[in-house]
Amino acid sequence: MSRKLLLLSLLLLVLFPPVVFAEEEAQPEENPLCWREEDCQQARRQFLSEEAADQREQNNGWIRGEKPCDSAGWGKCLPAGVAETQIAFGGQRRFLHVGQFIQIIYNYALRVVAIVAVVVIVVAGIQWTTSGGSSEVIGAAKKRIGGALMGLFLAYMSYSILYTINPSLVNLRLPQVWLLRQVSLIRFVSELPDDVRLVQVADVNGRPVQRAAPVVKNPANMGNFLCGKQFEKEQSDNKIYLGDYCEQAGNVCVQQGNNPPFVCVEGTVYGEIANSGNNNWAFPWTDEGEQELWAVCRNGSTIDVSKESRTFNMSGNKQSFVISSDAGAITRAVRDCGDDDQIKGFVIMFEMDESDDPTDEEHIIGLDGENGVDLGDEEFFERNVARIRDGFFIPLDRIRSGKINMKIDAVRVYDIDKDRDYSNYNNILQ
Repeated sequence: MSRKLLLLSLLLLVLFPPVVFAEEEAQPEENPLCWREEDCQQARRQFLSEEAADQREQNNGWIRGEKPCDSAGWGKCLPAGVAETQIAFGGQRRFLHVGQFIQIIYNYALRVVAIVAVVVIVVAGIQWTTSGGSSEVIGAAKKRIGGALMGLFLAYMSYSILYTINPSLVNLRLPQVWLLRQVSLIRFVSELPDDVRLVQVADVNGRPVQRAAPVVKNPANMGNFLCGKQFEKEQSDNKIYLGDYCEQAGNVCVQQGNNPPFVCVEGTVYGEIANSGNNNWAFPWTDEGEQELWAVCRNGSTIDVSKESRTFNMSGNKQSFVISSDAGAITRAVRDCGDDDQIKGFVIMFEMDESDDPTDEEHIIGLDGENGVDLGDEEFFERNVARIRDGFFIPLDRIRSGKINMKIDAVRVYDIDKDRDYSNYNNILQ
């Protein structure tokens, strides 16, 4: 009886392996493994050699469909390219690593074994039917059929046995090195969907407060989420969400690094500058008052619509900035360009500080999602403004609504004053 139970248990274990429930995975926006394609291309240009830094090589490093980055528009980013063979193996030419190549060949060989086995069985069957009753021919045919079935059985059973022991023995999943994307640890209440229930856990100075009844986030009660207050979701996800509501119209919530760490100041475009790598820029990345907001007309002319700009230096070589404008300046810019349709969009101008040059280098920064994108120095921008894709400009309707939060990585602002190499900007041109 015990032997029967043991055999039954082993059979159930093979047929119905234990189910492991995976933990909830972070959204791609919050996962440093996940990249947008254009962000991956920009990051890869930082370390690819000049010979390899062409558009084809940049595209080879972005891999879509890799979990947990398999959402639409997301993928993983390789520090090196993928291998591409001249001949397709199993219908595939591109391979991430040698393990994937061996896996394809192994699966391809199993298909070949199945085809060969079927051919041998068919040939042996024909020999059997045409043997004329010859025991010698029939015996040879049986031997061939038996050998083909045994070979087929061993080939597929070896796969099944190895897969049962450990799927990695047949998947050949080698350790893969992926680039990590800089992810902001600051999450604002305004970025959450409406009807989320939040509980305040700290005041504007970061001091813990007694937990009170949860407050539902919606446009009617944003006054509960004042700039700098800290909140958790009622069903905690172990994340802190910062209130970013400012009572005075036209103000935005920016980080200044002191007490209180967040303050409301007048602003239209604001955000943070950090540096995820090594380049020729010096901290602070840009000085107080060296930032402007420009309107860009379809005819290529630019109009400064900024009113005031401020910067705040923080620990970790991070810097926040805020640029203010007013409705009158924006209206005049639209009139000077012609009308709304003649506005290509808006950009910001930074005077970037260089570590080995006393003069600053002016760079034009556009917007890609929530990230700043370098549109070249002033010379390149003026020469190519008509060719730069509209999607990298801040739209007029967003400028009118205000409160545009932008994250800028200084490593993606290219120091080009020495060799005048503008090849890094090919991907922003149409």
